[in-house]
Amino acid sequence: IAKTDACSAKVAGCARRGGADGGIVGSSRIYHGANAPLLSELASNALGKPTTVYNLGVPAGDLPGYVLSVDDVLRSGLKKPRLFVFGMSPIEWTCCPATSVPSSPKWIAAVRPRHAWTLFASASDPEEAFTDLTLGLFQSFGARTHVLASVLRDTPPQGVANPGDLGWASFGWAVSPSVQASRAEGRANAYRPNFYPPKHFDRAGSDRYFRAALARLEGAGVSVAIVGTPQARQLDINNDAASYYGEYVAYLTAQAEAHGTTFVNYNDFPGLTNADFGDGDHLLVGGSIKFSRLLSEEVIVPHLSGKKPQARR
Repeated sequence: IAKTDACSAKVAGCARRGGADGGIVGSSRIYHGANAPLLSELASNALGKPTTVYNLGVPAGDLPGYVLSVDDVLRSGLKKPRLFVFGMSPIEWTCCPATSVPSSPKWIAAVRPRHAWTLFASASDPEEAFTDLTLGLFQSFGARTHVLASVLRDTPPQGVANPGDLGWASFGWAVSPSVQASRAEGRANAYRPNFYPPKHFDRAGSDRYFRAALARLEGAGVSVAIVGTPQARQLDINNDAASYYGEYVAYLTAQAEAHGTTFVNYNDFPGLTNADFGDGDHLLVGGSIKFSRLLSEEVIVPHLSGKKPQARR
């Protein structure tokens, strides 16, 4: 069953390599946008020695799930990363309560004894911890069709998850402008209610899980970086002064400063256009190259050289 799960496949792929020098986590924006083969090549060339960056982004990624990703890369027997990058987007902070458990695919991978303590320790109190674990167990029953087919029909689970190339999976090369615009506008309108009052989200829960991940990394001596991920311009309608976007930027800026780094916001940057996206969120190959070149030059290489990156707002 684990072979059909993208998160499990990524964790296993990273483990087979013995770990990586750098890891980057985030939602599907990172999964398709952080071009890990290119990041590794650029970092190796800049630093003058082989350097591997592994993409741990997962579709529908969320903060509790990122705590588990940190747990995965710090396992005994793997090369300890020198740098861990958090790729953040506004929707991760305004969409859903942080006290909700990770997405179903993540939980199929997460319901393992080695993750139990991490989840319990990250929760605010025993009630939340047991609620999270119980809900997670029920969500993991998404694998039940595989189980029943295997037990009753002797049929193995169908399909194999693609962990990508160093965890990076292409979103494709091109879509027509009209298709991109239609997809992006649909996403912008679907996201919109989550960005404005009276919609509420669990700021304290978001903060708690994020701090747990940061503390785990820093306790292990791993440098951290925090970046904002790119989005198409159609999504900017949700970034006005009345939305939660300003709070999102201010919080991550403050957290970065508190942890000895700088928030580098790639929400937009020179040369990025709507044509670089397949919709409103996901970079096509050309866009992933643009983003990854900046990410390497401005964040990954400086951190691995012991320098603080310059801010982007």
